[in-house]
Amino acid sequence: MARNNPKNLTSEQIASDEDRPELSARDLLRCFGYLGRYKYLVVAGIVLCCICVWAEMALIRESGNLVDSIAGMGGSVWELTLPFLFYGALSRACGGLQWIMTTYATNRATLALRKAFFEKLQQLSKSFYDTHKVGWLVTRNSSDLARIGDFLTYPLMMSAIFVTTFAFAIVQIARINLLMLLPLVIISPLFVVLAIYYRKHMRRANRRASKQNSRIVANITETVRGIRVVHAFSREQENFTKFEELNNENRELNIKVARLQGLFMPSLDFLGMLNMTLVIAFSFWLIGRAGESGTAAITPGDIAQYVLYMNAVLHPLRLVTEIYSLTFSASAAAERVFEIMDMEPEIKEPEVPLVPESLRGEIELRDLSFRYLEEQEFILNRINLHIPARQTVAIVGETGAGKTTLASLIARLYDPVSGGVYIDGYDLRSLSSVALHRKMGFVPQQGYLFTGTVMDNLKFAAPEMSDKEVIAVATNLGTHKSIAALPQGYATMVLEGGDGLSLGQRQIIAITRAVLSEPTILIMDEPTSALDIYHERLIQAALEIICQDRTTIVIAHRLSTVERAEKILVLAGSTIAESGTHQELLTMRGIYYKMYKRAAEGYLGKV
Repeated sequence: MARNNPKNLTSEQIASDEDRPELSARDLLRCFGYLGRYKYLVVAGIVLCCICVWAEMALIRESGNLVDSIAGMGGSVWELTLPFLFYGALSRACGGLQWIMTTYATNRATLALRKAFFEKLQQLSKSFYDTHKVGWLVTRNSSDLARIGDFLTYPLMMSAIFVTTFAFAIVQIARINLLMLLPLVIISPLFVVLAIYYRKHMRRANRRASKQNSRIVANITETVRGIRVVHAFSREQENFTKFEELNNENRELNIKVARLQGLFMPSLDFLGMLNMTLVIAFSFWLIGRAGESGTAAITPGDIAQYVLYMNAVLHPLRLVTEIYSLTFSASAAAERVFEIMDMEPEIKEPEVPLVPESLRGEIELRDLSFRYLEEQEFILNRINLHIPARQTVAIVGETGAGKTTLASLIARLYDPVSGGVYIDGYDLRSLSSVALHRKMGFVPQQGYLFTGTVMDNLKFAAPEMSDKEVIAVATNLGTHKSIAALPQGYATMVLEGGDGLSLGQRQIIAITRAVLSEPTILIMDEPTSALDIYHERLIQAALEIICQDRTTIVIAHRLSTVERAEKILVLAGSTIAESGTHQELLTMRGIYYKMYKRAAEGYLGKV
């Protein structure tokens, strides 16, 4: 079965892919696309940056004039000081305004990209989350998008500074004396060789460090989510050892990056000092040759300008390394982000989705076959089934028989490999997903609750309902007393995932939430399997009310739930092996009978 990425890669495999190009210009250009109407602010910022650099170059020129004046070559106080004030004020004003405009625009772009990424995460099918770790996705949404934001803010500005400073400085040096460019011609190849060496080694080091950071985040997330299991099995030390190994590997990789940076920057500084030494020596040589063979005279102010211009050139050369480092980091981050954003959801909306005004809830499966991966055997093979509207159907079978898979296909969390699922004669693939799921409720084995109050969680399915209407539904359902008995009743705060509440309390809230949406079809995946007797009876009583006037599919282990169903389906061998009422299946003395007998003999009251 086709997955959400062409290579069927897991998050770990994507993170460790070493065969990508060094820099992905396409992905970086896509980042700029999120600037939208704010791109004009960036263009204006670049113009201001050029003006700022021009003003700073003018300050160097005026510094040369000041040196010549001190050397006795004339000039009034106002002629010497006013240009400093003017160009200094212009430089700072343009620099500050450019920074404000650029950061405003790039923050807007990062916001738009973050929203688009979050929207994509909600669109991707359940199969995507079967193979991608939560911690890995959190890293993409946090650190990777932060790197892209830094790229949009800094490298563009640095590039403008580099190009304009270098161009202005070269022009001004050539204006003084063309021979003054000779030291730069001699030293530039050394800078290029050093930059190439640095780039080659930093690429792999940065990529490995980024990959390791993703592993650490995924490990922490997994540990926190499963902390109860960790405590239950006293796995603290083992988990700490594993984390320490990952952390030590991360430290070594970061040290390697720091070592490369530590070697590169002093080497760059040494070349800078070598360059300045050549500049000073060359300046004295030029002064000695001034006037010889038609050579233009060199003034002290010219030498001062020359030294300052060459120093100004060295700063942009240092910026090249920072620009490359930020750009490469952003390129790797953009690849990972857009790799997700380019994934097509397995569950695709039809080009012209049908939106039925109402649904009766009649379900039909026609030659339905399904497997999760192409190399696997079929979990369900050529299933044919008809469920009349408003009927309650229980699905039973051994672990791994495909019960939850069958329910997920009916809920269109997956699409079948072949065959189809039909509701009221409509192929699910032709219906609007939004319209379908508004008419369908789903209660998992452990109802997931979100951070907020109990009332917030209940209204998750029906935000338009008032508190009184919610309480009225819960009262009719028989769950009101249990919810009201919570410490603050409906105002009780719920932690992430439902922490702080018992399994029974979570399930009561989850079932009530599902009913509030008034679904035509309700699917419940083992709603009572992990509950105590009190909450089991409470939910079973609620189920009798829930099942009225709607099609209900219950993946059931509890005998009491199975016995009440109008039809029981027994899954075995990738197909529906038996079908009938409780009494009919017992009379057949087949698979269901053996399961029922085994449960009756003491296997926890389950089939």
